[in-house]
Amino acid sequence: MYLAAFFLAYGAKLVSGRLHHALIKRVLAAPMAFFDTTPLGRLLSRCSGDLETIDRQVPWTVQWVMRCVYEILGTVFIICFSTPFFLAPLVPLGVFYFIVQVRLGCRGCWTVLAEPRKLWCFNLR
Repeated sequence: MYLAAFFLAYGAKLVSGRLHHALIKRVLAAPMAFFDTTPLGRLLSRCSGDLETIDRQVPWTVQWVMRCVYEILGTVFIICFSTPFFLAPLVPLGVFYFIVQVRLGCRGCWTVLAEPRKLWCFNLR
């Protein structure tokens, strides 16, 4: 438990450091006209508020996602261990899922949600 908390805090520190570094790099590379038109208070509040939100939300979101992934994998493992026949449909479904993800990718997700009939598996004739 303590080891997981340590790695979570360490990872959050690395991510936060990279984000802070990228922000400073971009702000310092901004043209002088940006600083003439943007008040210093607005710049500081925007940067500090956004980074503070990221610093607080990223570790808990990562922890939540990892917990969900481990629970799902544990559940599938227990089901497969107790009922080996569960593996028979699991393998073809995994192959089908992989093919759909490779064929559609992220670009086709919104198209499929808008018009599910455009999915290639519905047009097999």
